[in-house]
Amino acid sequence: MRYSEYAEFRLAEAKRLADAEHTRADQATQSEQARLELLAVIGHELATPLTVARGNVTAIRKFLADNNQLSLDLSTRAIDAEVAIERLLALREDLVAASRNEIRELELGPLKVESAINRAVKWAESTANEKGLKVTTCFEATKSQVMADPDALQSILGNLLSNAIRYTPSGGSIRVTTRNDADKVLIDVKDTGIGLSEEARSRLFERFYRSEEAKQMASWGLGLGLAIASELAHALGATIAADSIRGKGSTFTVTFPAPNVKEN
Repeated sequence: MRYSEYAEFRLAEAKRLADAEHTRADQATQSEQARLELLAVIGHELATPLTVARGNVTAIRKFLADNNQLSLDLSTRAIDAEVAIERLLALREDLVAASRNEIRELELGPLKVESAINRAVKWAESTANEKGLKVTTCFEATKSQVMADPDALQSILGNLLSNAIRYTPSGGSIRVTTRNDADKVLIDVKDTGIGLSEEARSRLFERFYRSEEAKQMASWGLGLGLAIASELAHALGATIAADSIRGKGSTFTVTFPAPNVKEN
């Protein structure tokens, strides 16, 4: 083969490889765009039924109160339902914001982390019980007030608990602990689940990333929960880190800086 023919062959081969890489990049971009559009559609479709449900619960509670038929138990249940619906509406806003690569506007104020943890655990318990998992709390922090947005903190804790429940086999346990490091407030969510590989730890907070172990354990999921939790934590001035032993479990730690407010 003459040099000119060889050069043409090499150029043609390089063009073929470049075209193939370009095609793969286009497909990846289209796939990412399709997932973002799906999130936007989900967020849009959630708005109407949730708003209607909130209005109905409020109307029923008002009717019962006006007619002196609202017992303490019914009142508590109605309030819980309203809070849950408000939480779903906030999650819907998170989905819409995520589809635009944004974070919804947050309203920061002093909060005690214990109340947010108790509510998140309460909402997660039914799912945990269905899998035969035990969820416990241990509040060791003597200073537990942070500057946070209530819905954002609830979303962070909810995503971490949901992740722990999903990837912990039946009979396992999940423990949520608070502690202090100097004036910082730390929340640990520790599970006895499948743990993380080195690759999974390096890509853990990427949007839409799911490790092979995660896919084998649970075929569903968008791979978005931890990314949203990490982004919300960052918006609150906090961080999330993961420590894990493959096959033995993981600990996710949310660290809040010392708040510039006095403890109540």
